[in-house]
Order: sequence, then C-alpha cells, then structure tokens
Amino acid sequence: MVRIRIFYLVDMIDEACGGAERFAAALAIELTNQGFDITVCATRHLSEQYQAQLTAAGVSTITLNRRAKWDIHRPWRLRR
Repeated sequence: MVRIRIFYLVDMIDEACGGAERFAAALAIELTNQGFDITVCATRHLSEQYQAQLTAAGVSTITLNRRAKWDIHRPWRLRR
C-alpha cells in the first residue's frame, strides 16, 4: 500500500508563533499517527522543542533559515 505524502510549508514554528502554525504541527503529528508520510518545512525557524516533538512522532522536518523577504535562494533546497 502506498502512503500518502503531505508537505506543509510554514513560515516558522516556535513558542511565540500563532495558532495556525502550532495547529499545523499538531495536525502533522496526528496524520503521521494515522499512517501518512508528513514533511514540515519552516522557511524561517523551527524551534528545537517543536523539531524534537515532530521528529519523535516520525514527521520529517526541513528548516530553510530564510532571513529576509527577498531571500530567494534558500527555497531551491526544496528540490532535494
């Protein structure tokens, strides 16, 4: 059986972020528990706490460390 792959692209996930980003992290964990293959990509920042939670649940994470609005070379890493 082929697992469905889902890719979340968010700006950042940390303790100070809004509810939508925290909901995306919680949803990623729940969907992984349901058998989906989930990857969460934070374009700016992914806190160590959230990265540890996601990794422990089996969610793949990518952080691009984008620093400015026009920092356009970093998304090329997504091709991999």
